[in-house]
Amino acid sequence: MKTRLRLLYFSILVCCILGLSNKTYAQLTYSQDFEIDEGGWSDDDFFAFYFFPCTGENALTAEMYSDPDAGDFFAPVTISSSLGTSNGLQATLTYSYSLIDWNTFEGVTNSPDWGEFTIEYSSSQSGPWTNLQTINPSNHVESDDCAVKTVTFTPPVGPVYMRITATPNASLLTDVLINIDNFSVVQTLEACTGTPAASSAVADQPLLCNGSIVNLSLSPAYAASGLIYQWQSSPDGISYTNVPTGGTSATYTTSQAASMWYRANISCGAGTPVTSTPVHVINSGMPCLCDVTFTDDIEPITHVEFAGIDNTSPAAINGTPGVESFTNLPPAQVTPGETYEITLEGNTNDPDGEGGYETYFSVFFDWNQDGDFEDDSEKYDIDFIVFSDGEDGVQATGGIEVPAGALPGLTYMRVFKLFNTFPDAACGDEFGYGQVEDYLVNVAAPSTETLDYVNLQWPATMTFTAGGSDTAYAQAWEGGVTEAPGAGAGITAWIGISPAGSNTNPNTWTTWIPATFNTQAGNNDEYMAVIGAGLTPGTYYYASRFQLNGGPYTYGGYTPTGGGYWDGTTNISGVLTVTCATTAPVADAAQTLCQGSTIADIDITGTMITWYNAATGGTALPASTVLTDGTTYHASATAGGCESVARTPVTVDITVTPAPTADETTQTFCNAAGLEDLEVDGDGEIMWYIAQTGGTALPGNTVLANNTTYYASQSIDGCESIARTGIMVNITSSAIPTGDAVQEIEVDSADDATIEDIEVTATGTINWYDSEENAEAGEDALEEGTVLTNGTYYATQTIDGCESAPFAVTVSVTLGNDEFDAASFMYHPNPVKDVLTLLYAKNISSIEVYNIVGQKVIVKSVNQNEAQLDMSQLSAGTYMVKVMGDTSSKTIKVVKQ
Repeated sequence: MKTRLRLLYFSILVCCILGLSNKTYAQLTYSQDFEIDEGGWSDDDFFAFYFFPCTGENALTAEMYSDPDAGDFFAPVTISSSLGTSNGLQATLTYSYSLIDWNTFEGVTNSPDWGEFTIEYSSSQSGPWTNLQTINPSNHVESDDCAVKTVTFTPPVGPVYMRITATPNASLLTDVLINIDNFSVVQTLEACTGTPAASSAVADQPLLCNGSIVNLSLSPAYAASGLIYQWQSSPDGISYTNVPTGGTSATYTTSQAASMWYRANISCGAGTPVTSTPVHVINSGMPCLCDVTFTDDIEPITHVEFAGIDNTSPAAINGTPGVESFTNLPPAQVTPGETYEITLEGNTNDPDGEGGYETYFSVFFDWNQDGDFEDDSEKYDIDFIVFSDGEDGVQATGGIEVPAGALPGLTYMRVFKLFNTFPDAACGDEFGYGQVEDYLVNVAAPSTETLDYVNLQWPATMTFTAGGSDTAYAQAWEGGVTEAPGAGAGITAWIGISPAGSNTNPNTWTTWIPATFNTQAGNNDEYMAVIGAGLTPGTYYYASRFQLNGGPYTYGGYTPTGGGYWDGTTNISGVLTVTCATTAPVADAAQTLCQGSTIADIDITGTMITWYNAATGGTALPASTVLTDGTTYHASATAGGCESVARTPVTVDITVTPAPTADETTQTFCNAAGLEDLEVDGDGEIMWYIAQTGGTALPGNTVLANNTTYYASQSIDGCESIARTGIMVNITSSAIPTGDAVQEIEVDSADDATIEDIEVTATGTINWYDSEENAEAGEDALEEGTVLTNGTYYATQTIDGCESAPFAVTVSVTLGNDEFDAASFMYHPNPVKDVLTLLYAKNISSIEVYNIVGQKVIVKSVNQNEAQLDMSQLSAGTYMVKVMGDTSSKTIKVVKQ
């Protein structure tokens, strides 16, 4: 998306429609409370939003923010649609506003400095702008509620637009919501006196399509109260009658079935009236075009140049309507069958080199005059532009070929500019970022004029090698046109070339090269064209073609005495022969390649190599052809579309690399064995695959899978064996020992606990380790009689030479004592969530808690027969709680939730 405002994530966008604004032609009486939507104000930065309305449901809201550390800065701007037409008298602006801290949702205070916002007005959406009021920390009303501001000003006669700009303090971290509500501009009227001054009737559309509406007004508008208006109409501009309904206000809206003149009588009360200058509104008789709706910025078309149209329009973003009609301009003049260049410019909204917004131009023509642009050949995709402000000369250009069947007369041209893509159609809703401009085009009636004489002058034949070319000449004569020096007016000439080997009527040919004027040959004009470039070897035919003032084509043929109209018997086509000079490619005549090599692996130098099984003739071999030993292959080269006649022979010697061998094709391993454990014999580099043919070589660190066959090839001197040797793998896995993962071992004071005191169940040989790393590696097993300390030990078992994965046992060694009375000891709850309660008939001197890896995590002195042990800070798991009396102790296992 092109918009950047973060507030978008919290709002729902709706289509922009005109809200509650009130336009008049005589004074400003504008009011807007933003209850429905943005009310015609541009909505890239500001939105009708429900967070902080002053009254009702919504306010016009934007977010201004600055983060100097992140280099982030956003100053939202919104511009109104026209508020109406000023009468030149004093106007009063009234609005409500609030500033809300985005993080706290409280009113913004004036310290630190949050920035400012300004309200300006102009007679154009593109400015220049005049400041009406600036709100900053010097005059901002600190409040969670809205403040009301009033400003008076005197806008000149004409349309009035407003702009609001909010600018945060760029040097501080600032994030503020600005809310505008109850925005109104009201202008007073003075009472009229005497006879009103003269004015002119004005139409918003001087040219009407079928069924369209025209809005009539007076210019200059009257700025007084008490005036009486009466609009009149006339079909001839001479005899006027009052319009049948309405027509008694400063403006008049109507439709018409035929061209009509309009004027208005204006009086002050019962005083003498004055009659406006009339306006002529013409009915074009053409259908009205479908509409286009843009829901995002209007990024305007700024210049259109085509067949006599040369129109420049404003470049400001949102400064013009989404669909703009220039059908009042003189139409473009085109002729069927001709091609005209079109040049287009526009504002891409990224002139500063940021964004990279590509804007695409398409042009639509209603060639069959049916009121739409949906027929074949009515859409032309031109090109795209980027990084343009619309006034820097960045252009999209293209050619418009007018169809030979285009209907004569006036028709529509629609220029469509759209962000990121060519439009699919000329009409529709909810387009984003672009604009449409409509124009008229006048299609000339086809001419019936032909030239009195045409020929193919010279030469009769041409011969050159592929990639070459030559010049052909043709002459034409038309009485009163070609006798004077220089090219005769209205003459267009071509030299055409037939398809290879086809000596047919030139009117069936499709390749025509424009010819240029060469010289004056008596009363004839002579034209010339360079032909033949890009042709492949073969025989072709050529003739001339002429056209006078866009009329029918006439074709010229050759005779040694001067030629004339082509007839295929007397006046004939010239003959063009293209020969081939491409040399054969270069290669060693004998080459050694690996088994499985293809024709594409042969080493040869040349352009566009083609291989055959024979020195001449035959069919080209596919590049995937597998080479066979002792066979001779033949290669040609092609350049400029020309294949060499000679072919280069190459005889191939195929090297066959044998597959590696293996003593055992079924091999057994312990778990975690890898490719490096497989046993094969070979003289080259061994490569392993999961398939007998094809596939990708396996990485060297691949772990072997049980009951899987692996296939080995070998590579010697760069040639890999096609055959592969298969090895079936059996994986033997030893089961992991079992037992209690947490064990308490009691010993007498005179004895030590040893590794043999840990109880596990296993059928193989047990090995103990003091770390998981050693156990997994099978290294540094503990010796028999190793004395235990509190901690975790790891047991494996070995069966048939395969050692299992480790089993972890956490050990707590305690001093046994018959004096601890287990019958008089209680504890609860278990599992425990927060506090463990312990009760003993004798004194509890202290408590120690160990985690599963033997670390002491809690020590608590008690010295009473009841204890509360807080275990809430411990993570979930199993713990050993050692309860010590005065002369004895007991260890219990507790689960912490």
